[in-house]
Amino acid sequence: MGVCCMHSVHLTFTTRSRIDAHKVDSSSKRYHSDLGWSGAFEMLTNFRGIGMNWGVPSEKLPAVYKHFVTDTLFEMLKHHVMYVTSTATITRLSQYNPDEVMGRDVAITVAVYALGWSGLNLMYSIVSLCVYTLTKLLGLPFDKSRWPPLFNNVITSDSVRTFWNNKWQCLFRRHFMMCGYKPAFNLINALSIPGDIPHYCGLMGAFTVSGLIHELCLRSTSRTIFMDGTFPTFAFFIIQALAIILENEFYKYTGRRVSGIFGRLWFAFIIIFTAIPMAR
Repeated sequence: MGVCCMHSVHLTFTTRSRIDAHKVDSSSKRYHSDLGWSGAFEMLTNFRGIGMNWGVPSEKLPAVYKHFVTDTLFEMLKHHVMYVTSTATITRLSQYNPDEVMGRDVAITVAVYALGWSGLNLMYSIVSLCVYTLTKLLGLPFDKSRWPPLFNNVITSDSVRTFWNNKWQCLFRRHFMMCGYKPAFNLINALSIPGDIPHYCGLMGAFTVSGLIHELCLRSTSRTIFMDGTFPTFAFFIIQALAIILENEFYKYTGRRVSGIFGRLWFAFIIIFTAIPMAR
């Protein structure tokens, strides 16, 4: 329901001139007034905005598969093994108390990440193969550049900023920007507050919306929606925003990006150890 509401906001406030559907002729006088079924289909299904003016930049997208079908099937096999392994790890380790198995919480947290990574990849691969098959059956062209891998190589991340910007999936980036970043940014900017504060407030707004959505999802699936006390998932996403702000400030005052071996250690600490309460 929350995702549908965010997508409704996205559909409402995205101007037609920013839609770049396959069959739209930009030289036509009707370009801004009539996008037809092609434009409507693009807006409803192209969550990452690939090929659109507001979409994820092509240089930040993973490389397109050279052999689409075989490469996609191989990815499905790889992530199926990862999914089964992570599920078995979580099920097995959940039977023990944290004091009984050293590193239990860390192992479960890593397994939860692997579960989300592999599960989303499997879903995306199935959908992309279905679209490929349907277009071939209908004799329509299939543009594989619109279906690159959902994730970059997440284990090569060397900063929190790189992880969320370039490595993790960007399915709902536009939604969080429209519903979280822009309202907070415009509000603070209207107060004429100088510097990076409007941008940082917008960043906090985007991760706040993301945290609320993920908190609700995890509480609903774990049957603890009315549980009082802490909000570990929401807190996790707020910490991510604060970590990115710290990285930006580090770059501002030192002229160096967070990267290298120390960047990897910093990234591992923020991503894994701050997620342990959420994984529990």
